[in-house]
Amino acid sequence: MANDEKHPITDWREANGKSQADLADALRVTRWTINSIEVGRRTPSMQLAKAIAAHTGLSLEAVTAPATKAERVA
Repeated sequence: MANDEKHPITDWREANGKSQADLADALRVTRWTINSIEVGRRTPSMQLAKAIAAHTGLSLEAVTAPATKAERVA
């Protein structure tokens, strides 16, 4: 992922008009969990990664992609 790119989950949320809270509610996790994945503080468990992929239509690879340094700072 290039430094100016966002995490694929962030891109999906923004393209679909969803907040972190909306996605978290749909997946029955906290907003903090979604934020932590998007900024690279944590990697989702395989169970959560599969749930995110099923909900968003993203690939498992995209869901588990590490955040770039620019995203972690943001």
